[in-house]
This record gives sequence, structure tokens and C-alpha cells, in this order.
Amino acid sequence: MIGKSSTTGSVIKFWPDAEIFKTTTDFSYKTVLDRLRQQAYLTKGITIIIIDERKNERYKFHFEGGIKSYVNFLNKTEDTIGDIFYVEKEKNDIVVEAAFQFNKEFSNTIISFVNNIHTPE
Repeated sequence: MIGKSSTTGSVIKFWPDAEIFKTTTDFSYKTVLDRLRQQAYLTKGITIIIIDERKNERYKFHFEGGIKSYVNFLNKTEDTIGDIFYVEKEKNDIVVEAAFQFNKEFSNTIISFVNNIHTPE
């Protein structure tokens, strides 16, 4: 089709090949759902829709607040102290975002990403 479209974006369909995925071709919907939710938080303003055609389940993720919304999500069951601290800075074509919030727990959770890839180390 040539011309202006009323929709934008990409559609990706995935059917695992049993010859490549030797151990399983039945992936955890929850694992995929959690990863796509995380990506939607990390890329503010993007909309991600996941459809599991096996069970006819569908989720739509869209977070204008980006990682600030992610911190809010992670702390939804915590007794928080103060507002979320958020900063975004760009220098020499490198963008850095940081968001954090204190809570009344003795332990902490630190989650870092580089280029939307989780870096647990």
C-alpha cells in the first residue's frame, strides 16, 4: 500500500521453531508479559500490545511517565517516604535518566538498565 496510513508501528508475530528451541516451545506468558511491561516503562510514550492467541489474552502497556512510572509501580505496595526523584539529562547525544524513591523498609531494590537491557551486576 502506498500513501499515508492512519496507523503506525510494527506487528511482530512469533512462532518458536522446535528445531531451534530444543527444550521447549511453550514460553511463560508471565515472563514475556513482565519483560514487555518493563520495556514500555523504559521507553516512555510507546504503546506495546501483547496478545497470547493460545488463550486469547491481551494486554496493552503505555506509560507517559517512563521510569518515574516504573518506580511508582515497583513501590505500589511499599510505605514510601516523599515523592519520586526524577532527572533526565542529555550531553553529547547521550541520555541518562534516573528515578528513585525512599521507603520505610530496611532493604533496597536497585534496578539498572543500559540501552533498555537489564544490567543486574
